[in-house]
Amino acid sequence: LISRNSHPKQFIDILGTKRTLIQNTFDRLSLIVPERNIFVVTNDSYVSLVKKQLPTILDAKIYGNRL
Repeated sequence: LISRNSHPKQFIDILGTKRTLIQNTFDRLSLIVPERNIFVVTNDSYVSLVKKQLPTILDAKIYGNRL
């Protein structure tokens, strides 16, 4: 298993594109929505991974939640 609780599949390059699933999704979304209008909602424990993988997103656009 590649995916695990500490590093789930959205943060892994499972397609072999040198980009993770969350990065690929962000790339596609940013083609139709201005980056300033993109928000990420994630579990509290993944906020740092989101910040690392999407460094251009402002911290205020990342919402952690105890899911």
